[in-house]
Amino acid sequence: MKRRVVIVSAGVLAPVGSTWEEFQRNIFLERDWFEPLAKELPYPAGARVDDAALDAFYRQKGRAFKYRRYYNRATDMAVVAAFECLKNLQPASIDPQEMNLFWGAGPNFDLSAIPEATFSVEPADQPKSHHGVSAAWMLLYLPNMTASAISCALGIRGETLTYLTACAAASHAIGEAFLKIRNGDLDCVLCGGSDSRLNRGGLQAYKMLGALSPSPEPRVLPFCKERDGFVPGEGAAAFLLMDADTAQTLNTPILAELVGYGSSSDGFRLTDPEPGGLGMETAMKKALRMARMAPGEIDLIDAHGTGTLKNDAAEAAAIRRVFPFPVPVTSNKSQFGHLSAAAGALELAACLAMLRRGEATPTVNTVGKTVEEGIELVRKNRSMPLRTILSNSFGFGGENCALVVKRWEP
Repeated sequence: MKRRVVIVSAGVLAPVGSTWEEFQRNIFLERDWFEPLAKELPYPAGARVDDAALDAFYRQKGRAFKYRRYYNRATDMAVVAAFECLKNLQPASIDPQEMNLFWGAGPNFDLSAIPEATFSVEPADQPKSHHGVSAAWMLLYLPNMTASAISCALGIRGETLTYLTACAAASHAIGEAFLKIRNGDLDCVLCGGSDSRLNRGGLQAYKMLGALSPSPEPRVLPFCKERDGFVPGEGAAAFLLMDADTAQTLNTPILAELVGYGSSSDGFRLTDPEPGGLGMETAMKKALRMARMAPGEIDLIDAHGTGTLKNDAAEAAAIRRVFPFPVPVTSNKSQFGHLSAAAGALELAACLAMLRRGEATPTVNTVGKTVEEGIELVRKNRSMPLRTILSNSFGFGGENCALVVKRWEP
């Protein structure tokens, strides 16, 4: 018998808010969170996490994080979100040694951290000189280091896995954790994702691909005919998943229930999505099938909605086929940009906030714009009887994921 899986706690560090409570308030404001980036960077704007919130956390913890110098930006944020998630777990207390960790991560493109001495060639008969640079600099670039840092900081000794499926990474981490608990393999999983590309390497890579909005004051316009690309962001979100019986035994509040997960691949190109959105359609249908729900039971679609020409066109086509009737659609990337590997985690956090408040978040800056045919875009806050939300995450290279989350009903 399949077990019910619930979300009992969340931790968030995002441009929208430096805590879970702050995030829940700010995500409903009808504004974006883009700000000017440093002039030496090759892009004018992005959605940044408040450095003061990061520094305050580590200052409070003191020498417990003496190895923070080996954290990249995404790891820095992930540790904060994970700590907040477990701190918010009230009144239950769970031994971290009994916990498991599934994390979505991306590559670190901040090449400035690579010491120049690394590329020098010294004669074999000469003593090795690292010019004061530790060989451990590579820890900044190994993709599993974020999960390792979280597990070391919290003392997690259960199953620990890293997911690297581009912009679907966090959603895949959450979906796979859901499956393990649903099938009875694990009882409790800390999961989520983190990422930051707000550095010279990351911004230049996106710029060369033509994915960024070229506007001097860029905005993200999901599913609008006037869209011209996305704006980058950064952040982290962590969730504690467990089976419903355990959660009720521990008497911990339940934020929502995860009921469906679907995954697929485009099998098309390393860059562009399959134009018809066939892989996206498959992921959504799989998620609905696992949830044992008909399309008509979905109240809202939290779309991937990047604001790029090809991704939005493919997702719109897939949505029209899966939902041949109007379903409200929102995209949080209009507010905090594209968070790459962390996108699905922050968007699930938004789904939890929407279910709790009974209100759809706005797809900001889209009032007066022309929307893709068949897409009912939520442009301003909309109160509605939300019970079930489908959340999409579609990654570079055709990695597709969909989650179905619903209001908890014992």
